Amino acid sequence: MPGWLICEAIPRLACWDAFRSTPSGTPVDPRNFKNPVLDDILTAVVGPISNFAVAICAVLMLASIKLVSPLGRQIVFGIPQGFIPTDSNSFLVPLCLLVYELMVINIVLGVFNLIPVPPLDGSHVLRHLLPSGILRIYDVLGTFALLLLVFRGGGLLAGLINPAVGMFNYILLRIG
Repeated sequence: MPGWLICEAIPRLACWDAFRSTPSGTPVDPRNFKNPVLDDILTAVVGPISNFAVAICAVLMLASIKLVSPLGRQIVFGIPQGFIPTDSNSFLVPLCLLVYELMVINIVLGVFNLIPVPPLDGSHVLRHLLPSGILRIYDVLGTFALLLLVFRGGGLLAGLINPAVGMFNYILLRIG
């Protein structure tokens, strides 16, 4: 397969806008909501819930591999601790690495989107609990808070994400 074809296909497969090369989210029009507050909250939490559901499926896949194969057991126990068998030609090594990274990426996305900073999903829950005067300030400062979080909040993000990944690792290692 030519390299240019792969480079063209990856953004399209990753749900990116084919013309602008920017991530395209799912468009939500609040005018279609019958109960605007509840529907906005429900729409916001579906994304992180789906991320955690994918992470749970990844844990179940890795647990199944661990239960069925002795080599799979060794690989699955080693990956969270950074021990990856390099002397094996088994397809289980890249498969387990792929599924484990799928788990981690979805945990990171789920936790990150729950942070109550606009425009992240967590802000849609918090904004409905704020009085209107504070809500305006919250919306204006939200963009700056997101930039600050991304560029200066590494410790905060790690403090939120690492325990969640650790919990999934704990569950993964305890199954079977």
